[in-house]
Amino acid sequence: MAVAARHFDTDTTLLPRLTVVLSELLHRTVLSQSVSVAQVQALIILVCWPLPNYRLRTDNSLLYANIALTGAMQLGLHMPGYEHEYTASHDRMPPSPEKALERSRTWVAAVILSQSLSTDLGLAPIAPMMIDGLTSRPSLEIPQTLKQYLVFQEYSYRATQTLLQASQSPSDPLAFYSTLASLERSFDTLQEDLGTELSFVNNIRLAAARLYLQSMYFLPHTSRQRQQRRDGLLRAYTTAASLITTAISHKDSLEDLLYAPAEVLRMIFAAALVVFRVSNSSYVDMLGPRSGTSSGRALSSMACFAIHRCSVQRGENKDLAARMVDMLGIIWRYAEADARLLRQEPVVQVSSRMGAGVVFDCLDIWRRYKTGREPQCPPTPQQSCTTSQESRVDHVLGSNAALEGASLEGALPEGLDMVAANTFDEDLAWNFSASLDPSPENWGVYGLV
Repeated sequence: MAVAARHFDTDTTLLPRLTVVLSELLHRTVLSQSVSVAQVQALIILVCWPLPNYRLRTDNSLLYANIALTGAMQLGLHMPGYEHEYTASHDRMPPSPEKALERSRTWVAAVILSQSLSTDLGLAPIAPMMIDGLTSRPSLEIPQTLKQYLVFQEYSYRATQTLLQASQSPSDPLAFYSTLASLERSFDTLQEDLGTELSFVNNIRLAAARLYLQSMYFLPHTSRQRQQRRDGLLRAYTTAASLITTAISHKDSLEDLLYAPAEVLRMIFAAALVVFRVSNSSYVDMLGPRSGTSSGRALSSMACFAIHRCSVQRGENKDLAARMVDMLGIIWRYAEADARLLRQEPVVQVSSRMGAGVVFDCLDIWRRYKTGREPQCPPTPQQSCTTSQESRVDHVLGSNAALEGASLEGALPEGLDMVAANTFDEDLAWNFSASLDPSPENWGVYGLV
């Protein structure tokens, strides 16, 4: 009912009223009753379409997703054909074909949700053996769109595991970036294999999986890694630009964004922050023939338009989507008055969050702007990046890679320069340690470097 009420315009108070009831019912049900397939499915739905009052700092989506995952295991959903070993003695009849299909789909959804949320938050997956090889099961009967998404998550899981292993071999400082480039090529192959079969949401998901991988280039570097890192970040910018463009130009985007799960919102937001971080850095002159900052601002406007389509709560009590739009507008406005950013390479301070580090780094930049402190910038090598033709985005990824980008100025219900100054504060109440301004010898403590 709560999901269906998200766009129930006849009574706009229905969703807020359901939110209060559902919040209480959720905790009582999860903590006090034995698990059932219906409860696992309810948790999956809640995580995909969370209640509009949730905040980033108090978001329990990953907790609920993992409760759904372990609950599904307790029910034996991960072992089709052995259901009788996970049921009460009085209920050992094999499930009907319809029930077996429902159990299979529920299990796949639970696995995907746990893996995708872990990637979004920059955390290692908690159940690696659950996803690896799942798509090769001959009895797996699930919709094509769900099967494709499972393939994306399988690739993401293997990429994460490979990078974790590569980061533990410090003998060759270039090995990590070489591994990263090889993993990027695997996503290129996946894109070619799937061709035009992807739905709008799966197009966004695949681009985001590639983007989270490429966002690893934001980690601190040595001078020997400079060229590989720079080219990787330019590819990340192009991937982010492509994701945002798809989010507003795909034939199904305007309708699908209204009902998109929360992960799509997070993916577009992450892409917008990648664009922000590269556009407001010393790489700005490498972003194509027109002003990199101007192109980045146009992309941010496009992202805000797409994010606003995901909003389900209007008025003073803005939901997360509306607050994200406000935050993007304000952080751009602050950055344009901060000339220091344009002299710095885009290096993240939050290094333990893997590909999501750039998101949390931008949130820290925002918090510091809001409190009147300067964003921390790590020391970078003295040598400046070349701005030759060989280092431009349109050379690295082809002649059409650079964004031509028309501005969507005036397309937003709330202009980027007319947002409330105190928006998003409660979302960003993380206590980042002061040690997040590390010297080069301490960078390895924070992540995969």
